[in-house]
Amino acid sequence: MGVYDIDDSVTTLPALPCSGRISLRVLSFTVGVPGDPIAAHVGSTVILPCWISPPENAEALEIRWYRRDQFRNPVLLYNHGKIQDVQEETYRNRTSLALRSDQSGGLKDGDVSLRLDKLRVQDDGSFRCYVSGESSYGSEELSTTRSACSLARGFCVQLLRELDALCIHCLFLVRDKHELNVLILRGMS
Repeated sequence: MGVYDIDDSVTTLPALPCSGRISLRVLSFTVGVPGDPIAAHVGSTVILPCWISPPENAEALEIRWYRRDQFRNPVLLYNHGKIQDVQEETYRNRTSLALRSDQSGGLKDGDVSLRLDKLRVQDDGSFRCYVSGESSYGSEELSTTRSACSLARGFCVQLLRELDALCIHCLFLVRDKHELNVLILRGMS
């Protein structure tokens, strides 16, 4: 009988005569998100819920939040036990990992939710949560939307600043979720 050191790179062990049973357990998980889009107001803070199932400690996993087709330019990257500096510039100082509910145990219970502060019109759309470990990985997509009223308010305020205008009355006509007509009376400087 000898002592065998096993490291992560070893995939097979030498055949040894033995009595008894050896079992190998490979941990795997799936990534979960809510089925419906998350609605929020421009300027607010939103939590994008995401979790791994079955629940397990996610502190040693890679957690990558990114926009569609932007895997290498993440919204937030958590790896090696901390949030990394690699990040899409427009999300710098606006993102963090958060609890999806008051009952959540955080990373220790597999909660990998994203907190997004100071929501912008440009944040509308899909976000992907990718979670990877030594033997398993998973990915899910989550969408954010804003009500027409929220979009209009945020758009109006941004446009007024750019035009240095005073809004006496704004009329918002929403034709579809991508088109917005705004009537603005220009103020006197």
